[in-house]
Amino acid sequence: GLAFTGDVTDESDNCSTGISASYSDDLSGIVDCDNLGLIVRTWTLIDNCNNTTIKNQNIFIEPVPKVILLPKVDTICNGAQTDILITSPSVPSSPVRFSYVIEPENPGQVSVTLNGSQIDLINGSRIQDDIENLSNIVQLVRFIVTPYTWDSFNAVNCIGINDTTIIRINPQPKIQVTAIPDTLCFDDGTGTAFTITTPNTTTGTWVYDLVTTASDAGVTGYTPTGSDLTTMNFTDLLINNTDIVQTVTYQFTPKILGPNGTTAYCENGVDTTITIWINPQPKIDVVASADTICNDDGIGTTFSISTPNTTTGTWVYDLVTMASDAGVTGYTPTGSDLTVINFTDLLINNTDIVQTVTYQFTPKILSPDGTTAYCEDGVDTTIVIWINPTPRVDINATSEICNEIITDIELTTQTVLTSGQVTFDYTAVPSGNLG
Repeated sequence: GLAFTGDVTDESDNCSTGISASYSDDLSGIVDCDNLGLIVRTWTLIDNCNNTTIKNQNIFIEPVPKVILLPKVDTICNGAQTDILITSPSVPSSPVRFSYVIEPENPGQVSVTLNGSQIDLINGSRIQDDIENLSNIVQLVRFIVTPYTWDSFNAVNCIGINDTTIIRINPQPKIQVTAIPDTLCFDDGTGTAFTITTPNTTTGTWVYDLVTTASDAGVTGYTPTGSDLTTMNFTDLLINNTDIVQTVTYQFTPKILGPNGTTAYCENGVDTTITIWINPQPKIDVVASADTICNDDGIGTTFSISTPNTTTGTWVYDLVTMASDAGVTGYTPTGSDLTVINFTDLLINNTDIVQTVTYQFTPKILSPDGTTAYCEDGVDTTIVIWINPTPRVDINATSEICNEIITDIELTTQTVLTSGQVTFDYTAVPSGNLG
């Protein structure tokens, strides 16, 4: 009506002063609310002399600029780029332009990098800005786009109704892993317990990939490599079937599964690597030379001790020595946590029969992780040393005989040897004058 378009104000006439003005509108040029419309207004002026004048007035109606954003809601990964398409159904006399502002819900928790202008954007433009989530939880940023048009003087003419796209930004995937203990004994039956947590809250499912690598094929009992895992607690009963210390390395890499329905994952997670050390079963090799000796021979038996093991703690052994009779002396006493790898025992058998000393060597690993006392269950070795007695002789003979009578001297012994028999040498020594 005239309230918007205005009335005729400058009409004049040379015949009379009373001029009647009326109009009719042709609205066929108005298509819809999104396109520039044209009203052809026909004015009819009649003065008091009944003179008539008809004039046409063209009235252009600019549509209110609109904006359509796609998508309206989206989720991106940390450090990723937005992709917001700006379109408008509006067709005014001059092209629609757009400007936008960014409103983070938590300004201190995000960093936005602009990759283009925020003003004077044309229809079909895309907002492709990088957003970094500085926190451990999902953040929200609003992109508010306002449409507008220019007039013939390059000034803003009509400002339309803004629209908003909401962008959720997942955090960088993070993972926290504790593994207790990190050093094990051979097949200890307790194993290492893994506890997994994350500081993240996300859109999509927080998962992790696990890559396990054993240092040797002789290590068993570890969780296999897997993807998209959600298990937060597990225990591995690791077994080291070799003679040296081995490791299993666990690499945990967090990610976010299906964050927005089209992206497979938010990756680039901060991985965590855990190494578990598994000691071998303690073993010992003992060589004893000689294993059968004469009483108090002055040489004795030499023990040479070695192990195939390498360990995280100190390889030691316990020794238990047991003599078969109290008459045996000279052997190393029972002891614990020994590290001597060579020693010689000068064994003495004070009895008349063969005796033995039994040496039982039991290997173990002292303080393998700084808290556990020992890795035990070692494979023990037992060595038996035989000590022959000093041969003795018993003589049974007549103390006096007549001249030229044959002697009858019986030689016997109570000595018992490990093998063979006791033989005798003798020398006859006359006490009188020879001849």
